[in-house]
Amino acid sequence: MSNNSGITPVEYKCLVLPEKVEEKTQGGILLSAKLQEQDQLSETRCQLIALGGMAFEDWKDGQLPQAGDRVMIAKYSGILCRGNDGEEYRVINDKDIIAIISPEVKP
Repeated sequence: MSNNSGITPVEYKCLVLPEKVEEKTQGGILLSAKLQEQDQLSETRCQLIALGGMAFEDWKDGQLPQAGDRVMIAKYSGILCRGNDGEEYRVINDKDIIAIISPEVKP
């Protein structure tokens, strides 16, 4: 996974790119503020972009997240920052990653 943000996390920090919340359906219908608010839950799903040098060092689990993985994070974790590429990223602690999302299985 390429890091075009210009942001390099340090120590136990990770850089993630939250998934976008849609304001319109594919058919062009605008979603209400309430529906958009409900979809904010999807912001807890992110692409793991970069890891600090000590990230996951003290994790005992055999399966560790890697750059490029889709992960689920605690909703209000980390700080928001804008990368050089104009995208809005979050810098979070490694402990704020609560799950690795498996790739979608298509029948």
